[in-house]
Amino acid sequence: MRIWIAAGGTGGHLFPALAVIEEMERHLPDIEARFAISRRGLEEKVLTAEGRSFTALSTEGFHRREVWRNLLFPVTLFAGLVQSLHEMVRFKPHVAFGTGGFVSGPALLAARLAGVPVALLALDAMPGVTIRILAPLASRVFIAHEAARTTLRRRRNVACTGTPSRPVTQLDRAEARAMMGLPSEGFCLFVTGGSQGSKALNGAVRDALEVLLTRSDLTLLWQTGPHDFESIGNLVDGLPEIAGRGIGRRVVVRPFIEEMNAAWSAADLALCRSGASTIAELSAHGVASLLVPLPTSAAGHQEANARSMSEAGAAVLLPEVDLSTERLTAEVNGLADDSRRMEMMSSAVSRFARSDAALTIAGELVGMARGIPDRERERMAAMFGGVES
Repeated sequence: MRIWIAAGGTGGHLFPALAVIEEMERHLPDIEARFAISRRGLEEKVLTAEGRSFTALSTEGFHRREVWRNLLFPVTLFAGLVQSLHEMVRFKPHVAFGTGGFVSGPALLAARLAGVPVALLALDAMPGVTIRILAPLASRVFIAHEAARTTLRRRRNVACTGTPSRPVTQLDRAEARAMMGLPSEGFCLFVTGGSQGSKALNGAVRDALEVLLTRSDLTLLWQTGPHDFESIGNLVDGLPEIAGRGIGRRVVVRPFIEEMNAAWSAADLALCRSGASTIAELSAHGVASLLVPLPTSAAGHQEANARSMSEAGAAVLLPEVDLSTERLTAEVNGLADDSRRMEMMSSAVSRFARSDAALTIAGELVGMARGIPDRERERMAAMFGGVES
């Protein structure tokens, strides 16, 4: 069986797709998968390291700052469509699957034009424009948040599965903190703006750092991204002398953390954005959070994600405009002093996790496949506990 996966744009689009493919491979070792990705670099790096097949499309998304670059959008869209049609002829997939983002547009339109059945996964509580445009063409639309159903209310093929994630290895907290170079005791705040970091989050924590560290039981694990790492590292190195409090191992600064299972396992509380992949990580590890939605996220999807979590009691919604030293320290101290609320938030966020999401979607994709003898398709679908679609 061959599957075409459109999962380019960000890691938030790629990693849920990888979770689904890995689930399919566990049941069907001979499956062939080819990814359509962007030319931004992250996806290519990850897929190359894993030895996976991919096509980097020339398509670009809308630019919200350099607006003049949008004049090229029709050209790059057409180029991506031509590339994708070429892959339809060469690869001949039996089914196509996309997780949203600008790459999904041409990649899945080409699949539909080639007669290949298409499935979508809307990862955000407010589905993006690409998902909304493609939904009428799709045989299946999976949603990670029940709130997304409102946007897609006219679709009869919508199913809420949760966000697919790779199997989580929950580490012992003391072991995880040792791996991260943190003390085994104390209240650990994990700051992460994603693999590239967030200037807004980094700036807020930088401004509040000395005030935060007056709390003697606070430890800080800080993924800065590559751009701010040197300046923040220098600041932290100077703190013991400036503050005179012997900070030592209480603050660990890293440009990028590969051992994310250990980072999430070490954390009591996270300060982070509210993209779909971050929400999935928080849910899988049961970590309470202060969610700061990216103000420029498409269609306000990060705010919708954060609001959904906040209303469920799983997180605190902290708009970027309110990210002052006073507000940040008040929220961190308030939660650190309220163990009952922390337990309730951890329990609430864990309810967002759906360990069977990848398996459910994988089985549906097998059932949708076209061009495979019915008996063989039924046999494969039965391996996932499914039936012919």
